[in-house]
Amino acid sequence: MDRCPTRTRRKRHASSQQPARRGRCPARHPRGADLLAGPTGVFNYRIPGLVGLGAVLDPESSECLNIGEATAASPVDSPKNLTDQTATVFLDFDCDGDTYAVLPAGAIRGTTVQFRSVVFN
Repeated sequence: MDRCPTRTRRKRHASSQQPARRGRCPARHPRGADLLAGPTGVFNYRIPGLVGLGAVLDPESSECLNIGEATAASPVDSPKNLTDQTATVFLDFDCDGDTYAVLPAGAIRGTTVQFRSVVFN
């Protein structure tokens, strides 16, 4: 049986006054789990002219994402990086250009941060 017992007991040595201690199960990962998985969490942004937010759930790491709601005339803004990794947002598509902002995990920025693409690392 491939199950970790909830409690294990060690025998008490005759000369020891220490009580038996609980054992700990080794950390386990589900079979086939990718130990090098990308960021987890949600990355939110505001879409100007619309009510509500856009979102990217559990994005891929090191892969540039063009924001679908952004256009050449109107970028999205107000990023909220609620993932567990750093996000870099770019004003241009394809994570290109000199105008960008770095958002650590948990960072929230206002309407002054406008972007059309994002990459997580």
